[in-house]
Amino acid sequence: MISVIEAPTIDKLLGMDYYVYEGLNLGDVLEFRKSPNTFRVFEVSLDGVKASFNICFEGDVAEKLTSKYVHYVLCKEGVDTFYAIQLLKKFFKADIGYAGLKDSDSYSCQFISLNTNNLRNSDGLIRASYSLGPLRLCFYRSSHYPVRSGYLLGNLFNVFLNFIAPQNVVMERLRGVEDLLKSMMLPNYYGYQRFGTIRPITHLVGKAIVRRAWDEATRLIAGAPHVLESESVIRAREEFESGNFRKAYKLFSSDYWIERIVCRAMMMYGDPLKAINSLPIEILNFYVEAYQSYLFNKALSKALRHLGGVESVSNTCETLIVPGTNMALRDGICESFVREVMNAEGVEQQHFLVRDLNINCRSYVRESTFKVKDLNLNFVTDGVWMEFMLIRGCYASILLRELFKGTAY
Repeated sequence: MISVIEAPTIDKLLGMDYYVYEGLNLGDVLEFRKSPNTFRVFEVSLDGVKASFNICFEGDVAEKLTSKYVHYVLCKEGVDTFYAIQLLKKFFKADIGYAGLKDSDSYSCQFISLNTNNLRNSDGLIRASYSLGPLRLCFYRSSHYPVRSGYLLGNLFNVFLNFIAPQNVVMERLRGVEDLLKSMMLPNYYGYQRFGTIRPITHLVGKAIVRRAWDEATRLIAGAPHVLESESVIRAREEFESGNFRKAYKLFSSDYWIERIVCRAMMMYGDPLKAINSLPIEILNFYVEAYQSYLFNKALSKALRHLGGVESVSNTCETLIVPGTNMALRDGICESFVREVMNAEGVEQQHFLVRDLNINCRSYVRESTFKVKDLNLNFVTDGVWMEFMLIRGCYASILLRELFKGTAY
């Protein structure tokens, strides 16, 4: 028996072809309006510490340190992690260590690290806090090691859902859903924010880079206007596609710093490869990694369809391979789903080594399903706070898409 439900077109464009629970839908009694006020994310370190200002050093300056690195808690609101890291790099004139990316349309706290040589004042002391526009930092601890990508246990989420039905109706519905939420498995899709929620093109840029289609990559980054964007941004993208790079540059606000870098490079060189190469390596890797994520989503969708549902996938294919340069596909049913997707896309593992951009995106293994941990529901006057923990690499938006089918988060 096939236990999957067809997803809408927007999901399918991102490789998420299916929902997996027919009866799990709260859209008629609750509403989620995503914003930093309703979507809060707190990183949890490998040693189980939640990133928040509550754990920070109190005082004007921290003590003298002999360790090489200092760890801060970074809290931000309505800012994507890449933009925040670029601001911090410019301010401190140093590299920033961070463990994971956080949703831009959220209030989020995470751990970052800096080399102490970039922070000490003339007395060898470290400032305990910084306020940089939308970013706030507070001193957490010194360490002999930096914060590294992927070095986190997971993320703790606080999500607010508004009542659109009487509270007693909602509470009764949630009684029947809560146990299921605590026990069910979900497909471990990469979520919407991996691809862009308003303009989901990061994987398409990655695909263009993998194919060495530099013109297409620049067009997707700075052109390709989307109907949901503001009028000024649409105009900027239209100007870029018309070759008016200087005018496009002026029309893009500072928030569109990636587009502005591409516009400036095209003004200077007129060469799309040089324009792509002008972007930070973290951004270039992110694009190709987004394409890897899309391929994984497609393979997982094939597994869900072929095996008949999420529990069968969990039992048969506990993990699936994310395609990359060091991939070794054996003969087996789980590997066959990945192979089918790669054949359909016309991509091979060596394509993920892009020497022109110094990109080498390796293959890795990813769990095919996940469970929600530490779920708590806290009712207030006009809604309910849903608190839960997800392990590293899992997306809250995948839970929300299942609860509010037909809506992208």
